[in-house]
Formats: sequence, C-alpha cells, structure tokens
Amino acid sequence: MLQLSKEQIEEILNDAKPSIVEGIKNNVVNSMTYDVRESLLQLVKAEVQEFVKTEIIPELQKELIESKQGLVSVAVNFAPVIVEELTKSMAESVKVNLESSWKRKEILTKLFD
Repeated sequence: MLQLSKEQIEEILNDAKPSIVEGIKNNVVNSMTYDVRESLLQLVKAEVQEFVKTEIIPELQKELIESKQGLVSVAVNFAPVIVEELTKSMAESVKVNLESSWKRKEILTKLFD
C-alpha cells in the first residue's frame, strides 16, 4: 500500500484546493438555480390556476349556458345514433367472446378426449 507523508498529503490538497472550491461553487449555484426555478414554477402554476378559476371558468360557464339549447338539441339528435353504435359494439364484443369461448371449448375437448 502506498504511504504518503503528511507533507505530501498537504501538497496534494493545496494543489487541488482551487478545483475543490470551484466545484463547490458550481454545486451551490446549480442547487440555488434549481430551487429558484422550482419556486417560480410553483408560484406561476398557482397564479395560472387562480386566473383560470376566476376569469376563464366563469366565461366558459356563461358560454355554455348561452349555448345550452343548441347543445341539448344536438345531444337529442345524436342520442339514437350513439345508442345504435353502442349496441353494435356490444353485440360485436359478445360475438367475439362467444367465438373465443367456443374455440377454447373445442381445443380443450380435443386435448382431453
């Protein structure tokens, strides 16, 4: 094992001191920059949320109320189409499940008979 004298250790530390100090400064600056960035993001997010809550949502609600009759009539007109498409989709899903079940039964019968 390499043995260093006290003088050698002090010389190594003195030589490395500027690099160590510079590294510590960089770490502190990076940490502070990150902390400031995160704090700003949280503050901006809170402000945006408050703005949306107080300014945007009330306006959106007014627009929806003013358009209510039109939205209702569109919904009423599309309801039968939606029900028909849902029925088709459910029927197809049941068909696939039954086919899969039938195929499983066939395979198991062939395997164990």
